[in-house]
Amino acid sequence: AGLQKMYTAIDTHMSLLQNKHHVVGSCDVSNAFQEFRRAALLRSVSAHTKWRQLYKTLWAIYSPACKIVLRTTHDLTSDDGSVQGCPTGQACFCMAIHEDVVWADRTLRAQGGFAIFYADDGRFIGPPSHVYRTMKQFESRILTRLSLHYNKHKCGLWFRTPAHIPAFQQQHPDCPYDITTQGTMVNGVPMGTRGFIKAKLAEKIDEVSSDTKKICSLLHPVSLQNLYALLVYCCNARVTFLSQLLPPRHTRSHLRKFDRLMRRIASIATGVDISSQEDLVRSRIPLPPKLHGAGLRSTADT
Repeated sequence: AGLQKMYTAIDTHMSLLQNKHHVVGSCDVSNAFQEFRRAALLRSVSAHTKWRQLYKTLWAIYSPACKIVLRTTHDLTSDDGSVQGCPTGQACFCMAIHEDVVWADRTLRAQGGFAIFYADDGRFIGPPSHVYRTMKQFESRILTRLSLHYNKHKCGLWFRTPAHIPAFQQQHPDCPYDITTQGTMVNGVPMGTRGFIKAKLAEKIDEVSSDTKKICSLLHPVSLQNLYALLVYCCNARVTFLSQLLPPRHTRSHLRKFDRLMRRIASIATGVDISSQEDLVRSRIPLPPKLHGAGLRSTADT
């Protein structure tokens, strides 16, 4: 599922009153793309009617026991994972775990919940005990079939209603996952209480702002043209997904602060004091170049 679909599905489900007793279980698969068993991937591709046409190509890339050429007297072979940065790595990982994700989704839908994944970042939604058992069984399945396991310190359970925590802890005293009532991160986007969302937003904006200032200090003496290009196409885009997914009541103040920083650095890169310009000139800054604008999109207005 895409990021927007994943976030919206979870947010909508957890907002309904009839689901107030539900939890969001989060899991992160450790070294996902580098450790899945290639033989299991190829079996999954061969068995799937729509993927079968890719089998020969993927076998050429991911055949088991492929040779690793080293500058030593002994070469090695590998049966696991994709090459770091390989364009097909993420897609093949998703193919490999697909049948287990379908199983988890079917299991939780029977209890009024669902499972949804964005590559190796998965969420299990439903009644607490059912979510916990499904998460444990899911890890057991991918360990047996694909030799994969969770990053335990990145797994957690978000309880929207704190009153349900004591009963859950009594039933599952050995639960290794972090339990919280504040919220959870869905692919880098915060979901939960207003305080949790604002705190995580502030952390993200501060991080991107710090990186942008560093880029400015490094490129300002070297190339103003490259500085402006990175500002528009890289730095500004790093928070766009937040403004697209979160409501303005959460993001407005943080993103306006970020926009002011972007304009200050744009003034340094162009030599034009943008803040002192007339309203007509400032209104053209967010417009794309084809409309004779500066291409510096306002994240607060997105």
